[in-house]
Amino acid sequence: DTTAAAGGANTAANAAAVALAPLSSLCTLTLGDVYCDLGAMLQEHLRWDDAEKVYREGIVAVPGHASLFFNLGVLLKNGPRKDFNGAIEAFTSAVKADPTIAVALRNLGALMLDKKMDTTAAEVYYRRSLQLDPDNHRGQEGLKRVLAAQKVRRQHSREQTERCDSPLL
Repeated sequence: DTTAAAGGANTAANAAAVALAPLSSLCTLTLGDVYCDLGAMLQEHLRWDDAEKVYREGIVAVPGHASLFFNLGVLLKNGPRKDFNGAIEAFTSAVKADPTIAVALRNLGALMLDKKMDTTAAEVYYRRSLQLDPDNHRGQEGLKRVLAAQKVRRQHSREQTERCDSPLL
């Protein structure tokens, strides 16, 4: 009787699920985490292209996984290609997926300041990161650097204006 056999299999599956239920709390690894871990392992072995491929496949398989975007951003920023525009896109996607990911905001601040020379955007990113993680030393130092760069820029602009306004001799 197939109904009895199906019922027996169903009962066995239910019994297995009940028996394994206490173990399920021990394993909270998600598919996105598996992609993150594999990509990180490849990065550790300097297999940059393979790691990037894994992160990108993970992003397709698990859309909206902030850590995948973040890890891709770190790889693009620090890897041998130094793809800063790609890193900015990846960190921006990480923040869209999880607006509380302060480390991605700090990385955006650093890239805006150091690579794009955009102190206004850098200040916004560093301030947002410090709202989430006020005691973070890197965020505090980054914001200090931004404010110092803005001060120098204002002073330089003032000097240029004064030169233009001075009478010709």
